[in-house]
Amino acid sequence: MPPILHPNRPQSIKNHTNPSLVSLVISDEKLKGNYVGPAFATFPDVQPNPSSTRYHLYRHKSNDQAPHLLLADTKALEFRSESSASQTGCNYMLGLQSHNSGKLTLFPTRLYHMRPIVKRMRRADQSKTFQAAVDYYTARTNLGTTFGTKKTKRAIQAAARNKVDPKTMLKLESQLTSTITQNSTGLTHAQTQTNQVNPYQSIPAFNQDAQNLKDVYPLNNIISPIELNSISISQIVASANFQEAVRALPFSKSTFVNNRLKKFWIDKSHRHPTEKESKRLRILVYINYLICARHVRKFSRDSLSRRLSPDPLSPVSEVIVESILSKFTETTQGIDGVPQYKLTTFSITKLLSFLAALCLIYDDFDCHLLGLAEDLQESTTRIHDIFKSLGCRLGKVPLSHIQEANPESLSMDPKIQTSQRSVATLVIPLVFPVAKLKRKKRA
Repeated sequence: MPPILHPNRPQSIKNHTNPSLVSLVISDEKLKGNYVGPAFATFPDVQPNPSSTRYHLYRHKSNDQAPHLLLADTKALEFRSESSASQTGCNYMLGLQSHNSGKLTLFPTRLYHMRPIVKRMRRADQSKTFQAAVDYYTARTNLGTTFGTKKTKRAIQAAARNKVDPKTMLKLESQLTSTITQNSTGLTHAQTQTNQVNPYQSIPAFNQDAQNLKDVYPLNNIISPIELNSISISQIVASANFQEAVRALPFSKSTFVNNRLKKFWIDKSHRHPTEKESKRLRILVYINYLICARHVRKFSRDSLSRRLSPDPLSPVSEVIVESILSKFTETTQGIDGVPQYKLTTFSITKLLSFLAALCLIYDDFDCHLLGLAEDLQESTTRIHDIFKSLGCRLGKVPLSHIQEANPESLSMDPKIQTSQRSVATLVIPLVFPVAKLKRKKRA
């Protein structure tokens, strides 16, 4: 008897030669990786509403043979799958038949036995577990107090002293708040404290709210009027020519200072400098003092005084020597009671920062850095970082400007020429670079 075909079925099924024959195919989706597939679940106790219950399947990250975990959640219950030993050696498959091709595809799946957990009971179980831990700790403490050794009893007493009682802390909260408020009224504001002179700060004291460039780093915060007026410039002014004026400097090989002294000498035009020009010349000489101090290896009052005095007949002022030693060195007491001065990493950074601020003031806050790194025997990157720490923006001066002003200072190396063109410009409002966090090296 021929098979009965339903009139509403597709024509492809009608034309199928033998619809009763079905070919079986095992799905290869599992071999592609990250296979989840369908799942069977049994609910021996309570069955949730399938339309409103969502299920989440969890599996082991690295072990594919580990049992999966199927979870479902409702308002009152939580369903959790439990591993069953009866599944050992038993595989489950779900078949999907295609009438068009006559194939029955079998998908490997798992069977999960869902166990309901009442959420209220779970909270009660957690409280029981916590209470059991408290009872165990109390019993252990009583046992140690009665029969423990001296070391055990001391440990129990120390734990009791260090224990924090939440109820007691709640009573002390208002008292602590009022005490902190009362004791912190006299403290300075964070911004005010930042603008104050900090002996542990590597850059000069600055004015964050300055509207004018000359007010950002006041000269008095770098060198006091007494120190500035104690710098003698009579020998430089009385020099017959520029070369003799250079020899009057303690560090006569400074390219940075000599270029500016040459321009000052040309502008002076054999006349006595004005009060403003004399002040600028003293700043330039003090810059030369700091460059010279950077080259001193063993610091003492006598050695620094000799290095800063090219002419023994006109020694440098003791105010300058004392100022440099107190600002840019760290003092320790020697064995014989004589103070010893030492340049540390922090004090070197502070010296370079103060020197950079003076260079900005002298050059009207647009400083050409030609020769400064070589004078200080520092890398160009280090000098650039010092000026950036002051809030400067770095740029490049045209090459033609250097060729006209200082052609003898220009290097033939293109890379060195690029560094010689660097210009540091102070901008307001001040923007300081973000400190980089140093990561600990793994052992």
